[in-house]
Amino acid sequence: MKTREQLLEVFKKQFSVSDVNGLGLSFEDLRMGAIEDWDSLGNLNLLLEIENEFSVRFTTDELSSIDSLVQLEKYLSSGR
Repeated sequence: MKTREQLLEVFKKQFSVSDVNGLGLSFEDLRMGAIEDWDSLGNLNLLLEIENEFSVRFTTDELSSIDSLVQLEKYLSSGR
């Protein structure tokens, strides 16, 4: 499964969204605040799920600065 598809699956699971297209948002629009439940706590929980799904660990700085699926995709594709 491609990184973008995996990120969308984790996003949908974390925020109980069955259809991302139904939100009227593109992948590039999916960032903290784009949906009601994606607040700072929701973002932290999403990042923790991403850590588990992709077997990565974010630094404290990354946890406080990554706030969109585009940023996550770039981070994961950079091979860090």
